[in-house]
Amino acid sequence: MVAGTIATVSGVDHPYWAMVASVTPLTVFTLHGQVARGIQRVAGTAVGLVLAAGLLLLSMPIWMIIVVLALLQAIVELLVVRHYGIALIFITTLALLSVQLANPQPVPELIRDRFVETLIGVGVGVLAAILTRNRDLEPGA
Repeated sequence: MVAGTIATVSGVDHPYWAMVASVTPLTVFTLHGQVARGIQRVAGTAVGLVLAAGLLLLSMPIWMIIVVLALLQAIVELLVVRHYGIALIFITTLALLSVQLANPQPVPELIRDRFVETLIGVGVGVLAAILTRNRDLEPGA
């Protein structure tokens, strides 16, 4: 809720991206793992945005976009359990191509919004992880 509120107030068009990104660090149990997952989310998203921008600027016909989406989905399924950060490259590209197929938007704003909302969400998620961690379970506690 906090990430969505911050994203909404900041004026970006897809506040739900911030909310989804805020949960990412909380999917692992240790603070170190939570921070690492947040870094993977930001880094994978950044690289995915470059790939997505390149594909979106190609102005592909709809049938080609659908083929690319199917390929991206297959790649995501193969990678997501092996390395979340690398999978995020293709998840980001898949998401932006899907959004663009359903509701075309100016590419620069779409790319900016995804990055800003990812930063907001991961920042909120990591802060929540820090504030709610159980210090009794940490090594050396």
